[in-house]
This record gives sequence, C-alpha cells and structure tokens, in this order.
Amino acid sequence: MKLVLFIMTINLFAFADHHEEGKKGERFAKIKANALENMDKRISQMQANRSCISAAQNKEDMQACRSSMKENRKEWKEKRQEMKEKRKSRKNKED
Repeated sequence: MKLVLFIMTINLFAFADHHEEGKKGERFAKIKANALENMDKRISQMQANRSCISAAQNKEDMQACRSSMKENRKEWKEKRQEMKEKRKSRKNKED
C-alpha cells in the first residue's frame, strides 16, 4: 500500500513539473530572443564606431567618434539600470 502511494505521489510531481516546464520553456525562449536582439544592436553600434574610427583623419574626427561611443555606452547603462530596477520591483512584489 505504501509503495502504491509513493508511486502515485511521484507521478503527481512528475506531471506538475512537466506542466511548469512548458511555461519555463516559453519564458526562456523570450529571454533568449531578447538577449540576442540586444547583442545584435550592440554589435552594430560597435561596428559603426569602428568604421568611424577607421575613417577618422584627424584628432577632431577621433574625438567625435569617441563622444558618439560615450553616448552609446550611456544609453546602454541607462537601459541596464532600468532592467535592474524592474527586476528589483518584481522581486519585491513576490516577497
């Protein structure tokens, strides 16, 4: 009798895990797609910065490239900060 009860309990947990895996899989796919999209954006910005530096003919051109790079880094830093705050607020709501 204990063996049957034990087996039924294991099956119940296995079913619950399988149901949750579907949701986790969807969430993981969204996170992965978002990460790849952000990475592609950063790569394109870095390539544009590289082209700018390659085309620079003098100090002023190089300074313009660097200021553009600085703006890009500032934007990404602000985005990271927003994401941190979002995660923090979600975590506080769960607690």
